Amino acid sequence: MADGSYRDCFAAAIKAAGRELSEDELHDLFTAAQNRIDRLVREGMAPRDAATEAARQLGHEWNLAAIVERRNKVINLRIRRGLVAAVGEGEEAQRVRAILTGVEGNKRGLADSVDARMHQSEAAIISTLEADLKQAGVLDALLDRSHDFDRDIGRELWRLEDPAAGKPTGNEAAAKIAKILHTYQEKIRLRLNKAGAWIGKQAHYVTRQSHDMWKIAAATAEEWVSFIRPLLDERTFDGVEGDRDAWLREIYNALRTGIHENTTGASGPAGPKGAGAMAKRLSHGRVLHFKDADSWMTYNERFGRGHIADSIFRGLMHGARNAALMEQFGTNPEAMYRDWMDRLIARANKRGDAEAVKRLQGQWNDRIFDTITGKANQPADVTLAKVGSMARLVNQVRMLGGVLFSSIGDLGVNSAMLRHNGVPVLERYEGMVRGLLPTASKERAYAATMLGAAHDSLLGDVVSRFRSEDDRLGRMSAQVSRFHRWTGLTYWTDAMRRSCALMLSHNLARQAGKAFGSLPQRLQITLRRYGIEEAEWKALRKAKMFAADGRHYILPAHLTDLPGEAVAHLGGEPEATKADLQRKLQTYIIDQVREGMTEGTAGTRTMANWGTQSGTVAGEMVRLMMQFKSYAFTYMSRTMKRELMRMGPGNETGDFRGFQRAVMAGADVPGLAWLIATTTALGYVSMSLKDLAKGRDPRVPETKSDFAKVVAASAVQGGGAGIFGDFLFGEANRFGGGPLTTLAGPTAGVLSDAVLLYQSIKDGYIHYGFTHKANQEAGSALLRFGINDVPWPAAIPQAALLNTFYAKSAMEYLVYYRLQEMMNPGYLRRYENRVRQENSQGFWLSPSWSPYRAAGLTQ
Repeated sequence: MADGSYRDCFAAAIKAAGRELSEDELHDLFTAAQNRIDRLVREGMAPRDAATEAARQLGHEWNLAAIVERRNKVINLRIRRGLVAAVGEGEEAQRVRAILTGVEGNKRGLADSVDARMHQSEAAIISTLEADLKQAGVLDALLDRSHDFDRDIGRELWRLEDPAAGKPTGNEAAAKIAKILHTYQEKIRLRLNKAGAWIGKQAHYVTRQSHDMWKIAAATAEEWVSFIRPLLDERTFDGVEGDRDAWLREIYNALRTGIHENTTGASGPAGPKGAGAMAKRLSHGRVLHFKDADSWMTYNERFGRGHIADSIFRGLMHGARNAALMEQFGTNPEAMYRDWMDRLIARANKRGDAEAVKRLQGQWNDRIFDTITGKANQPADVTLAKVGSMARLVNQVRMLGGVLFSSIGDLGVNSAMLRHNGVPVLERYEGMVRGLLPTASKERAYAATMLGAAHDSLLGDVVSRFRSEDDRLGRMSAQVSRFHRWTGLTYWTDAMRRSCALMLSHNLARQAGKAFGSLPQRLQITLRRYGIEEAEWKALRKAKMFAADGRHYILPAHLTDLPGEAVAHLGGEPEATKADLQRKLQTYIIDQVREGMTEGTAGTRTMANWGTQSGTVAGEMVRLMMQFKSYAFTYMSRTMKRELMRMGPGNETGDFRGFQRAVMAGADVPGLAWLIATTTALGYVSMSLKDLAKGRDPRVPETKSDFAKVVAASAVQGGGAGIFGDFLFGEANRFGGGPLTTLAGPTAGVLSDAVLLYQSIKDGYIHYGFTHKANQEAGSALLRFGINDVPWPAAIPQAALLNTFYAKSAMEYLVYYRLQEMMNPGYLRRYENRVRQENSQGFWLSPSWSPYRAAGLTQ
């Protein structure tokens, strides 16, 4: 009887596949049928009925998989043709890099890269979700991340499609949040399916299961398997042959490496392994099925992101990035990318262009693509990557307490970006200063949210300029995010992003009465870089304006309301054309804001990491050495290169001589001069604020040499390379070391300081012998090392507060200076004299001043 049902299964599958099946495929089908029958029997079906139902289900699935496979071949053929056609003969070097990560120049589409599109895709889904949650009045409740409230949201999501799956929680806010979140999960699912995946609706679905590789790696395979096994539903093991624990250990090994976080392409139902291979599932999150909502959340708290809001936001962002990548590179992006490069190399070979072949065969494009997909941040060795990530996170807390002062230069860099968008100079600074004030109306706040420029703050991830993408260690990362809120960086960054996005949107709205050719030249060039020219601008001008605080804005989301005739001249199906126009507009706004905030592209991140892999010895050494330098690297690659090349024909060849010609033809001399002048002035403000926080007078040069030194340091400080500013004055830099240790990275600086500490103590005892004076010098040196280099506050919850600029200043005058003077009498006087001699700088609040003596508590 069962054999007859198997024959029915085989016949249905062969019919669905439209071909004979191989022996391996028949074996897989037999195993799947047996497992399906076993599960249906366990659920109460009679064996005959279970076999018939298994045959029906598997036949349907294989038929569906065959349809999906045929559809994906059509999708991939269209995309392959489009990718090859997008690269003209002789411009492969520039166009390939432009499509991947964007390049400088003034041709159409040079900034409309897959990297920029992926950022836009994230922003579009998260910003509209944020707007809906705000409008429903439940955003704050969700972001509160209360344990019990999280549980209620999970339970409501679990029973949303199947009310009988659990009792109502009675929590109205949780039920409202669940409905909104589910709506956005459906949007992502449908978009992924349209791009080539085939993800069916899943009953009892909370969100894409988050797996924190650091938490998983901290447990053994046996511990992970023992924890998760009792939480799993029996259907998890459909299709699993043999030892279930061994199968779970295979999943453990995959999850602990971070493979599940890669952006890799399509997923689909089980089906035939024919030409092109069957569509795969997006991640193991679709393989592990939990018994109920509480089981899902128990796992998530132990081995996931911890809170349901984090898991859902990350799941939506992962889906959005996946969809954007698939829309540009098909259902198997890595295979499509490789095929595309091979075709371009063959084309260049055919015409005898050895230089183009050499550039295309180089590894940088491959490494940039790995950065885009996340493969570059998949650690080769989890332990090594964890150690490196921990060191970098600790360095952030130790060394970025005064980063708010360094961020003053953002005003100048953003102003230069806005200049290339036709925004008048006074309006630029007025808009940024206005954005820093907490006085925005609800309408203005809504417009800023819908533009999507500040969605990172919703995720507590505003410091992407200062850390690597793989620097996420659960509680430690959360502690670092709190630290940056305490320093004021979160508020500053959020305000800058929102105000710049609003100015860009408002600027387009007020220019809507002009034809494209009448727009300011720099604005024309910038829009063209994102694929917006006369035809697209003609449609954008007809968009419905959004009014707030007496100003009008063009919001990307409102472009879907355009009538069909407004986009008819662009060709294609109206809804698809409007969606593409919306994407281009939001990509322009998001990427311009990122450029103004000196946030890296996939290209600059790859270059900053030297194309190395996370979790390798070389990769971790480079990441430690380049910490805080990638920001300066991005500034040079995006901001400075824009001023040098934007107004000319661009570097068409990608070689150095081509770059020289581009600079000669395209340097925006007034813009370059304005950028240098403003960032230098703001750099001096930044340094002065830091000095005031240390109790010092601002630096006022008295000689030509001092003046040159101050101007140079101000230019570097305000121009994005501020970590080098301090040692230009001949003193130890803010990280406690000199130029060489700064160049080698902050971690190397700590090791260097430890060596110098040992040498100093040894020299003291050699010079003074084993005397009280030698003990004083040793104790003083140990205290300085402990204050500047010991990372203990970063690892203790709330203690990182001591590293903020205001808490550190208070601790210096209340504790550190007093201890130094007690341990080494006369130290503070010598320190003051050294600063005056080396920097020509006095103190507005002397370190030798004692608050205890001033209060009459001591003599």
